[in-house]
Amino acid sequence: MSTSNGDVSKDLKAKLTEVFKAFTTKDGAEQGRIITTHYREDAHFIDPLMDSIGREEIALAFFSLIKVFSKVELEQKSAELLPAHTLPTKLQGQDLQQVAVHNQQVYHLERSGFLSKRLFPEVVDLDVTSTFTIDPKSGLIVQHTDVWNNKGFGMAGFLKRPNGAMGGALFKMLGWKKEVFPPGHESTQKSSL
Repeated sequence: MSTSNGDVSKDLKAKLTEVFKAFTTKDGAEQGRIITTHYREDAHFIDPLMDSIGREEIALAFFSLIKVFSKVELEQKSAELLPAHTLPTKLQGQDLQQVAVHNQQVYHLERSGFLSKRLFPEVVDLDVTSTFTIDPKSGLIVQHTDVWNNKGFGMAGFLKRPNGAMGGALFKMLGWKKEVFPPGHESTQKSSL
């Protein structure tokens, strides 16, 4: 991963590399550990399809990737620290750090049936800007926003939050929470950065 400027520290790059593993791993417990280790309890994840709040809802949203896609590949292209004035309005005035990572996310769909082969693409290739808002004192992610630069589809803004909440509730009903947070999981573990 290249940097647009020299401001992104080696430790922060390492943290982001681990956070991006939440997209690519096929292990729900590993996703739960990554989210618990690097996201604040009240963290916010936003992408063009959903708006998830809290570690549990975020971890379940990432776990859905395991269930929907046969494989996810992610390549980090560049990273840069953003100036404080780019913070989301609700976060302005807080002592937070923001970093933008340009990356490519490639999602592979398992298309085994006659209908799925005709309705769904085999691969969804996204050019993404992931913006992480981080509390420098704790090292935890406060907000993670993904913008898909090359796709014109998404959910209307007012529907993203209900979609995130309903998805989280559905995923819990399906029993996925046990796969993401197995018994004995330390949900209060703090980031070491």
